[in-house]
Amino acid sequence: MDVSGKKVTLIGMGRTSLALARLLVRLVAIPFISECRAAGDCGDFPAQSKNDSIAFECGGHTEMALTDSCLVIPSPGVPLDASIVSLARDAGIRVMGELEFASRHCSCRLIGVTGTNGKTTTTELIAHLYDACEIPVLLAGNNDRPFSSIVSDLSSSDTVVLELSSYQLELVEEFRCDVAVVLNVTPDHLGRHGSLENYASAKSRIFANQNADDVAIINAVDLLTAPMAENHPGRVIRFGESPDAEVKLERDAFIVSGKSVATRDDSPLRGLHNTENILAALSVMSTL
Repeated sequence: MDVSGKKVTLIGMGRTSLALARLLVRLVAIPFISECRAAGDCGDFPAQSKNDSIAFECGGHTEMALTDSCLVIPSPGVPLDASIVSLARDAGIRVMGELEFASRHCSCRLIGVTGTNGKTTTTELIAHLYDACEIPVLLAGNNDRPFSSIVSDLSSSDTVVLELSSYQLELVEEFRCDVAVVLNVTPDHLGRHGSLENYASAKSRIFANQNADDVAIINAVDLLTAPMAENHPGRVIRFGESPDAEVKLERDAFIVSGKSVATRDDSPLRGLHNTENILAALSVMSTL
């Protein structure tokens, strides 16, 4: 996506917007950060922006935010019905998510993990298993490392494991994971999404652009997750305590496609929720 020489407005000041601004500078674009909070409520991000010569405003969104802007990228925490986002759309300015924008500057293998619970544990476990296999991997996304902070340094031979929230997935257009995982869906963020169905729909967008070469991994016993991969064009792997699951726990053995690959005592992670996280991570490893 060519933004060279163009102004791009970032709504919200924080880790994600600063990473995006730095990426935009590398793309020879002109970032502008607009924040409704006072500068004193934004930690050291205003100081970092000044040090990087990134233009910004705090204390409210002025006309300057949208003037001459070709693209608006709201931070994940900014509601899509926020007035500044609505004004951008009314003015005919394209609105895009950080995940979507960053992915357009990335050609490496992507493993995406979403779900109401267990995202951090599962992504970190996947990275640990990759490390054990001596396969380089990076973690990014809905954690301390925004995706946009690393895309410029990635090559097609790299692998990134992305922890993804429903907020990040809301604005998916062309973003695609080689391997996509939905762990579970339980009521959360309903003030933002409006209903459990809308929330589940946002999560399911992780599968939206997958093709016949891609893999969808779903929790076979979660009522909202299980139907998400219906009519999926590629391979579907189901995990959990279900007769249809390819990856499951039988007695104390973790079974992958009928073979025992580990025992329950091999992991210090305890509890049913962590059993599901382990099953999801093993499902990802089975795609190697």
